[in-house]
Amino acid sequence: MNPGFVQLAARAPEPLVCTPFDRWLSLDGEAATLFFREPGGFLLRFLDQADFRITLDPPTVSCTPFPGTSDETLADLHFNQVLPLILAHRGQTVLHASAVAVEGQGIGFIGATGRGKSTLAGAFARAGYPFLTDDGLIVRPATQGYAIEPRRPILRLRSDSEAEMRSLAPPGDAGDDLTKRRMGASLDLPFCQDAVPLKAIYVLTESRSPECPIIAPLASAVAVAELMQHSFILDVEDHGRVSGLFGALADLAERVPCFTLDYRRDYAMLQDVIAAVLDATPTGEK
Repeated sequence: MNPGFVQLAARAPEPLVCTPFDRWLSLDGEAATLFFREPGGFLLRFLDQADFRITLDPPTVSCTPFPGTSDETLADLHFNQVLPLILAHRGQTVLHASAVAVEGQGIGFIGATGRGKSTLAGAFARAGYPFLTDDGLIVRPATQGYAIEPRRPILRLRSDSEAEMRSLAPPGDAGDDLTKRRMGASLDLPFCQDAVPLKAIYVLTESRSPECPIIAPLASAVAVAELMQHSFILDVEDHGRVSGLFGALADLAERVPCFTLDYRRDYAMLQDVIAAVLDATPTGEK
């Protein structure tokens, strides 16, 4: 059950005198989200966007947007960032990952913001392999191995990726526009509504611009480190929860094959990437 949600009136961010105990960084190394402790819960400040206060008992989320932040942005922050953190705090395994379904089996793609997770999910969907999520991938133990669950039928894409998915010419400023826009599921961009077995996880590396996609298996110990780095966790100083997450990810890495995936960030290469992933992904029961 999701916690209650309250959206308050927009106002300028209040100065915070305490020091954050954690922070998320953008690709350029700048702080993007700050984590603070409060009595009974946490405060998450998404810089230049909103404050989200999480109360644990009773479970409630209250959002104070900053002036100029759209309701769509608030909904995306709530669904793609805040709720996965709460689910993880409750003991679920949630990865910063997109995922697609290929003949009833799931493939996950993990990586930092901007590495191309959503674009890859969209490319698979456009090729006829439905997407399950573009972030906040929920992984749960199943009778055999692990299963992944669908979330919502929306991709969030930068303008150049959106234009690629729609087979349009990209706008002239596409390279400079980092804003993500929603693109809903459709007949041309199908969405998988059912949980499917997880057959493989691919870690999107920082591209070395190879001439063709390069896929390499990850040893379990290295895979755990990658999964840990790309997992949602609300309180990184809660040693019990961190230890529990590490154990869950160690089991996941032992039972689900993990690979690195390096490819040139060129839309013309996406079909080659899809073919390489389909060829490398194990089939049948593990």
